[in-house]
Amino acid sequence: MVSRCRDGARRRGAGFLFVAPALLPLLGQALVLVSVLALLSLAPSPFGSLKARPSPFGYGSTRSSPSNGVPPPQRRLPLVLAPRCCSSTTPVPLRRPWRQQRRFASRVNERKDSDDSNSQSRSGSKWRTSARGRIDPELVVESPATRRIGSSAGILKSVVKVFCTDVRPNFALPWQMEQQESSFSSGFVIAGNRILTNAHGVAWRNVVRVRKHGDSRKFVATVEHVAHECDLALLRVEDPQFWSGLEPLELGDLPDLQDKIMVVGYPHGGDRISITQGIVSRVEMGSYSHSGEYLLMIQIDAAINSGNSGGPALNEDGKIVGVAFQALDEAENIGYIIPNPIIDHFLQDIEVHGKYTGFCRLGVSWQTTENEALRQYLQLVPPEDILDEESKTYQGDAILTEENEDVAEGENEQGFDDYDLLYDTEYEEETVFDDTGVLITHVEPKMPTADILKSGDVIVELDGVPIASDGTVPFRGEERVLFSHLLRSKFPGDTIDVTLIRNGERIEETIELQLPPQLVPWYMYDKYPSYLVYCGLVFTPLSVPYLMAEFGHRWQRYAPVGLLAPSMYGVVEDPGEEVVVLTQVMASDATTGYEDINNVKVISCNGQRVKSLRQLLKIIEENQEPFVRFEVGNSPSTSMQLILNAEDAERETEEVLEQNKIPDQMSADLKRWVEEGMPEKDS
Repeated sequence: MVSRCRDGARRRGAGFLFVAPALLPLLGQALVLVSVLALLSLAPSPFGSLKARPSPFGYGSTRSSPSNGVPPPQRRLPLVLAPRCCSSTTPVPLRRPWRQQRRFASRVNERKDSDDSNSQSRSGSKWRTSARGRIDPELVVESPATRRIGSSAGILKSVVKVFCTDVRPNFALPWQMEQQESSFSSGFVIAGNRILTNAHGVAWRNVVRVRKHGDSRKFVATVEHVAHECDLALLRVEDPQFWSGLEPLELGDLPDLQDKIMVVGYPHGGDRISITQGIVSRVEMGSYSHSGEYLLMIQIDAAINSGNSGGPALNEDGKIVGVAFQALDEAENIGYIIPNPIIDHFLQDIEVHGKYTGFCRLGVSWQTTENEALRQYLQLVPPEDILDEESKTYQGDAILTEENEDVAEGENEQGFDDYDLLYDTEYEEETVFDDTGVLITHVEPKMPTADILKSGDVIVELDGVPIASDGTVPFRGEERVLFSHLLRSKFPGDTIDVTLIRNGERIEETIELQLPPQLVPWYMYDKYPSYLVYCGLVFTPLSVPYLMAEFGHRWQRYAPVGLLAPSMYGVVEDPGEEVVVLTQVMASDATTGYEDINNVKVISCNGQRVKSLRQLLKIIEENQEPFVRFEVGNSPSTSMQLILNAEDAERETEEVLEQNKIPDQMSADLKRWVEEGMPEKDS
């Protein structure tokens, strides 16, 4: 091996000696060229003395100064890499050289002066040139709304900063509380000496204080009404000094697309008020991150950061068009505000009922009817042999009446009793419309709609508004939103007219709307979790806050499937029904061998199906057998039996509470229910 390596080196050396004579002429030419360039550098420049200046590209190249014959040393400017975008990986300087900045500023100023006295840059910020030539943006927006806000101290003073100290419960250990935390958000004054803000800014509040713009004092505030569904809350301050000089802001109309709006609040990055500007990008139904509810929202491109929540979004007339409440983390400058229809519903609900009641639903699951074969199967499309293709349309609604049988051109031997035909005297000829709507796939059994609607029905209209095959309804102009928006404007107890098709027959019904019960609550703000400890077995109702406390924010990925299924798709079948979970088994003599069991559903106790935590407590309290039998498991194939001696369990329960420093065997709501005699109606 060594000899072969040496032979190879010897061969390479021989090859070099063979090629070297051919390179000698090229080396001589290179030396001559270098000598000529050196002589030229000593010659005087016809343009006079040139001072060194940076390269216009900012990469550090310089020009020599031939005045003294000695080239200056190469000076390299620091190259700062800007954040890399997806479309390019080329390093770009973050700053221009100052000379280039000054030239750029002069071009901007010349262009601005050539417009008009109130001209502004495309971004809406006015530019100025400092003494050194750098460009600094001023936070002055040349629009009527901004001039009004900047000059009117009353509007800015009506936007307050909300300070909240909160203590949250530990849903994994429901007898404990988390560490106290402090946060701040924004709010604004409305009519009636009230402050409107976000519900998530005052959730789990312990103490709430507010501070006016330009004031150093903080005033204690109380939460009068809170709606976690739509993330709104009303505050009131009792101190009359707080309301001195404050003007309530007025609610405006729903903004149109591309309307300019301004968001006022107290975001992170400073302590004083901040104003950002943007336009309306989208108006549609969306998910509210605080509650998971699907309600109307407005998307804007103004910056909404932590602390902006609860601040007003104002139009060019200085009126409220929404409340800032959330932003999209994985995108830039995408924020969302709560629109005025949701705010009006919240305020009207309090005015009519004296409290917040909620948003109504039909209590059904549905699917779209965009597939043509599905539409034919549901008898939404009339047979092709009786339709004039030129007059057939796929929009609007259908009216089925016997009077429409003779309006078609020529007699139809089959008749039109089973077909949808719309005839309007304003038209020269009849127009046939296809029915559109959504297909009901499931009806919740404990909703008022269960007696009227059935699986397989097609809802084609709500209050006379036609529903398209994709589940949308006309909103305004050419905009469309989901038909559930029509239900969100109703209050519990209100009625709605429903037009549906069942087996090809058109039916008109009136339905009373109510709040749907939840098998697994998605949020439990301002409500403390229930729990029961029995001989080391810890029971609690299943909720999404519990799953988040146990499995983190990615609980949908890590939680057991047996707990995910009822959380996502569970339906209440009996009043007061809930899913009871055995969260853990604490060590004791009576629970030996059960210590590793956790996060499983409680299926039955003493042979009775467990439907709620109160029912489980009642079964245990009324047990007369020597043993207490629990069946737990997240699926039938993984169920287990837990058998406890009744006498030993009663005795060791107190020891488990003492060893684990648990203040009480059950939560306060269960203890209160036991003191009331465990009434059957609450079970």
